[in-house]
Amino acid sequence: MSLRSIKDKIVRRVLCKVIKRHREGIYRFGTPMDKKVTTIYQELSEAQEEALDWINYIEIVKYRMENNMIDLFDCEMVRRRMCNEITRCITDANGDFNALEENLNSLKQKSANELR
Repeated sequence: MSLRSIKDKIVRRVLCKVIKRHREGIYRFGTPMDKKVTTIYQELSEAQEEALDWINYIEIVKYRMENNMIDLFDCEMVRRRMCNEITRCITDANGDFNALEENLNSLKQKSANELR
């Protein structure tokens, strides 16, 4: 099954993130999760760290909204533009995961540059 065969844009987005995260994990830890030897305590600690990061990201957006640094209209415009860009990345990759990864990395860099 290729990503192109999945019609639901949200599911495609999630799958792209899972694939990217998988590759980053292999690069970082040198092994897939099913081969990683950890304790339940270590896994809970990692999950807690991820949750704390998530809370910080939410707080950043709330802070910016409260201080009129961004508004909901801008957020919706950015969300729509990013959805369109990600869809283009998926379409251009034509089911090739390596090409998709390159396209998404390029988009990530472009977005980071725009935020500066």
